[in-house]
Amino acid sequence: MQQILLVDFENVPKVDLAAVPAGVVVPFFFGAAQKSVPTDFLRAALKLGERFVPIDIAGAGRNALDFHIAFYLGEYLTRNPAAHCVILSRDKGFDPLVKHLFARDYSVRRVATLEEAFPALPRRQLPVA
Repeated sequence: MQQILLVDFENVPKVDLAAVPAGVVVPFFFGAAQKSVPTDFLRAALKLGERFVPIDIAGAGRNALDFHIAFYLGEYLTRNPAAHCVILSRDKGFDPLVKHLFARDYSVRRVATLEEAFPALPRRQLPVA
């Protein structure tokens, strides 16, 4: 089953790409106001190779990025209806769409953290002081 993690970078600006499981495709949505990313982030994105799909949103405006995420989600589900899609965003405005798609038997959910996206993964252990 294909897994897709659609990331709302305007809403969740810190994402540990190194923690994304192997095989997960990561469409990453950058807002028009986001002009730069940290070097560490860029290095982690490059390690994902073709699985990292940067999507720049040219226009600004209320919910511009959200509409793009909804559009790409629809494209992924059209190509592969059995895909497991996760929207990484704190924006609860996605919830009605997620509920609608879930009722139509699509595997779609919204999470606020990467840890919620892949709960079966072991948590990083903090060093003992």
